[in-house]
Amino acid sequence: MPGPRYAIAYTPPPESPLARFGAGVLGYDCYRGVDVPYTAVGGLEPTILRLTTIEVRRSGFHGSFMSPFCLGERTERDLVEATARFARGQRVIPVGPLAVAADAARIVLRPVVQPVELAAFALACREAFVPLRAGTLEKGEAGEPFAFRMTLAGSVPGVPPQPVMKALTAAFAPMAADPLELDAISLMRADDRARLRVLERWRLTGR
Repeated sequence: MPGPRYAIAYTPPPESPLARFGAGVLGYDCYRGVDVPYTAVGGLEPTILRLTTIEVRRSGFHGSFMSPFCLGERTERDLVEATARFARGQRVIPVGPLAVAADAARIVLRPVVQPVELAAFALACREAFVPLRAGTLEKGEAGEPFAFRMTLAGSVPGVPPQPVMKALTAAFAPMAADPLELDAISLMRADDRARLRVLERWRLTGR
């Protein structure tokens, strides 16, 4: 049987307004690994919100730098140590305000302006963690352009995305002017078919 899956991601501080917003939209707290009450998103039926978040709820509210992977010859302790070491070598990145946007078939939060430092950070993640994962990069994976995003909802047949996006934009409006800093990196883990949960979070302390 395959072992646990791990992801390298940004997750906002667990008690921050952004983390509470994301958990409330998805109905899942990826720090505690538990379902939570949905946020009231004005003008949107709770049933619609549940339907559009069924798939993304499994991953929790995060911005991915390394998609879920299984370990190769290394242990979880090796991965934890590698992530801590990586965090010590990385500087905080000012990201700026986020906005609700359509991204392919999903509705996401993404920077109003993507800082170029984020792509460099993603490349550094790949270089640090690909050697620990099982298998090799899939065709085209190494050359994929990086864009930071935090998924809020997916597409559902018969549910038009425009009302969902409008309602989420209105719900996020009180935080829309708040600048985000990428100041930490999280290691997430999922066993078998379980949802991803934050295993540990490290502040970036590089200079």
